[in-house]
Amino acid sequence: MKPSLSSQIVRLAARLLVALFFVLPLIWVVSAALHPPGVPLPRSLSLLPTAPSLANFGRLSSYFPLGRLTFNSLWITLTAVGLTLLTASLVAFAIALLPKRYQQRWVILLLALLMLPEIALWPTRFLLYRLLGWLDTPLALLAPAWIGTSPFFILMYYRAFRRIPREIYETARLDGAGILQTWWRVALPIALPTSLAIGLLTFVLYWGDFLSPLLYLNSERYATLPIALQSLQQLSRSDWALLMAGVVVALAVPVALFLVFMPYFNRQSRSAFRRAQRT
Repeated sequence: MKPSLSSQIVRLAARLLVALFFVLPLIWVVSAALHPPGVPLPRSLSLLPTAPSLANFGRLSSYFPLGRLTFNSLWITLTAVGLTLLTASLVAFAIALLPKRYQQRWVILLLALLMLPEIALWPTRFLLYRLLGWLDTPLALLAPAWIGTSPFFILMYYRAFRRIPREIYETARLDGAGILQTWWRVALPIALPTSLAIGLLTFVLYWGDFLSPLLYLNSERYATLPIALQSLQQLSRSDWALLMAGVVVALAVPVALFLVFMPYFNRQSRSAFRRAQRT
């Protein structure tokens, strides 16, 4: 049965209200970044200042090398995404092929690791990176990606691979495919939605990572955008327009990435809704 016109209007209004709740802070950030320098921000919410200006974005370059910081954040994040997808999927695929009793043991271990607080790992990581000579290098920032970044990502892949019928793996083996070929040509294509979700989560995690560069980097050679924003806040505490301009630059890449993949997620959600209706 098709929903009535009144129910469609209510659903549309609810969606617009939820969207406005999340978009309103972004609108305020952009509006504040376009505020003229030297003029205090208004106390009330306004979509645009009376005299919009891009001067704050030009002023960012006088405080720090914006291009190099953006490049550092981008290549470190993209490298971490690739390594996370590689290692997390391999570990999860290996667990999914084990007998069930061993799968349960690994899942329990991953859940236990997931409950460890991040702060408990900082001293051990610092000492380990110092012994390996990784301090003040990108290796210290990329080290978690070599082990899947988070047990949660491994569990996501494990759930996706476990839902694939064993007969598909057996068919690939009978056709002469090895373990790595089955992982690459069979398991990963079926788990593509999971890979995209993990990739986006990993991108956001590393793009906004502030603590790792703060703890493990000493020089400005490999500094990232979060470090620059923190430094900018300390240098100009009252210059909110300048700080919001830096926030807009930091938000531009994740927002653009979300807009690129939004049509795919819309198609996936509609197909999942249709499958739920059929069941």
